[in-house]
Amino acid sequence: MSDTTRSIDFGKSFTFMFKDPKWLTKIALGGVFYLLSFLLIGVPFLLGYFRRVFLAAVADPDTLLPEWDPGSDFSNGLPALGVILCYTMPIVIISFVPCVGWCVSLPLSLVIAVILPAALSHLFLQNNFAAAFDFKTIFGYIGKNTTNYILGLLVMILAAIASYLGLIAFVIGIIFTAFWAGIVTYYTLAQVYRISQMSPGLMPEMPPPPPAPPAPLAP
Repeated sequence: MSDTTRSIDFGKSFTFMFKDPKWLTKIALGGVFYLLSFLLIGVPFLLGYFRRVFLAAVADPDTLLPEWDPGSDFSNGLPALGVILCYTMPIVIISFVPCVGWCVSLPLSLVIAVILPAALSHLFLQNNFAAAFDFKTIFGYIGKNTTNYILGLLVMILAAIASYLGLIAFVIGIIFTAFWAGIVTYYTLAQVYRISQMSPGLMPEMPPPPPAPPAPLAP
């Protein structure tokens, strides 16, 4: 197993968004789309935005939050939604199999939870739906970057737990803290990828990611 000696900046994952002068507006709008996600309508918008967070952080770890671009975010979020459904639907189907369903679906859920972040990273970097199912590259990435990948998963879990603090803010606050947790997650995935590229032999199959799109001009 070959691990990089560099490590994730935990503090930056949780706080980088707050250096953006417009962070409050951007997170507020994200909260609206998160609310819509309960009807599934908002999910592609969120995933498209998280994709741009990821790509921007891969290109520059000191990036600000991207400006919202709902049309582009929706279209770019649909492939990510498709990948998530392809990974998770077999678990749902297996869970309904009598007698053995839950015995199989529970460990399978854990495996998917580990693999899916790498699959989405691969999708975003390659901009190719099939890339999310390139298991040779995905498992190679995880295997050669194991320590930081596990640390990344830990950050995601901590962010998800912290998001429940939003329930304290009249319950509705959860939609904003959950969106913040999503930003933390995809910024952390970008950190994991950047670190993997700083050591030789990590993910040689992946070409460099495309540059992050420029922010729209202010009116």
